[in-house]
Amino acid sequence: MGYGTLLRWYWPAFLITWVCLGFLILALQMRSYRRTTSQNVILILTISVICRVFIICFTSPMLSDDIWRYIHDGRTLAAGASPYQHAPAELAVQDRITRQVNHPELVTIYQPTSQWIFAAITMVSTNDKMFRLGLCLFDLAIVGLILVGLVRTGLSPWWAVLYAWHPLVLSEVAGSGHQDVIGIAMLLACLLLADRDEPSAVRWMLAGAAFAMAVAVKPIVFPLALVLAWHGRKELRLVAIAITSAAVMGIALYLPFLMMPRGLSRLWETSQTFVENWAFNSSLHGIIWSLTGSAQLARWAAAGVLLSILLICMWRKVGLWPTCMAYLFGSLLCSSTVYPWYLLWALALLPWCPSIGLWMFSLTVVLGYEVLGHPQVWRVPLWVSVAVYVPVVVGLIIDFRNRERDSPKWDANLISKN
Repeated sequence: MGYGTLLRWYWPAFLITWVCLGFLILALQMRSYRRTTSQNVILILTISVICRVFIICFTSPMLSDDIWRYIHDGRTLAAGASPYQHAPAELAVQDRITRQVNHPELVTIYQPTSQWIFAAITMVSTNDKMFRLGLCLFDLAIVGLILVGLVRTGLSPWWAVLYAWHPLVLSEVAGSGHQDVIGIAMLLACLLLADRDEPSAVRWMLAGAAFAMAVAVKPIVFPLALVLAWHGRKELRLVAIAITSAAVMGIALYLPFLMMPRGLSRLWETSQTFVENWAFNSSLHGIIWSLTGSAQLARWAAAGVLLSILLICMWRKVGLWPTCMAYLFGSLLCSSTVYPWYLLWALALLPWCPSIGLWMFSLTVVLGYEVLGHPQVWRVPLWVSVAVYVPVVVGLIIDFRNRERDSPKWDANLISKN
């Protein structure tokens, strides 16, 4: 199947699923559907599992080829070698996996937490279906953590379907097998452990370890350490415990690779290449770059805006979860590269922090796949950028206006606790 044919099926199916999910949420908001919490949880989890297993069994990764890099890295590490030592193109023998790795001239960009998980999965099988199944276990863990958090805060567990049944999640994890779910699961675990009324050294120790594992999937999460420290500032002992635990976990994750040949130097080189040379479907970064003609200035300006968002949220004491949501959502709007699966980080917090802007983004972001029709020129046309970001901006304006009125139209607290 060609990419043109694929997208002609994918986009309408995505839109229909997204609209149906939206109607379900509206029905919930009007309190037109109630069941006991246990029935809700069972039904949500059952449908989540069925959807993922069905997609894994009857589809192949077509929207992205990242999974072949994961498999290559995993079997390399499982064999006792560092995935950061040699790029796939440098290997004397090529096989069906290395021939499908994108940018084979570069070593992997994926961090140690992901590498250990890749190795564990490939020790079972190097089949892409088995690999996607392994990553879906983390995805289902995210659904479980969302349910735990919602029930614990007295909100309807049905809000979990915003993530659990979202077509973006299903297509990017079960369909393409993206590794971000590993870090998202760790970050959610960290937030749930840290956000408890009664102080506990054990919980903060586990939260620190989970946070380090999340950072060692996607380092952009690291600034959220400020948010966590600010959240626990009344119990400095617990913050110190979390920092120590995170440091120990970080050393445990990175040290084995440092001791291998070439260490982490080539990971740093690939990361630099990504930051300096890659750009795709950006908004703020792309606008600043176009106006100034300087990619470096655009990076610094976008980073400044993102840091400002974080500091303003902390200064205004908007809370742990909304601050994390604002940062993760803001990172998408400030990044030079925005692939659809990057949105999963913020989408996992949507059940707690409703945002019309993010909800619209979860629909329009897949228009970026238009680039698959012309892979030689990896740049989306202007009409795609407009179609992706104008609804997001409109949604954000509505979000801000609703917050100013202090009467949000889409408020999770309006949902029945039953």
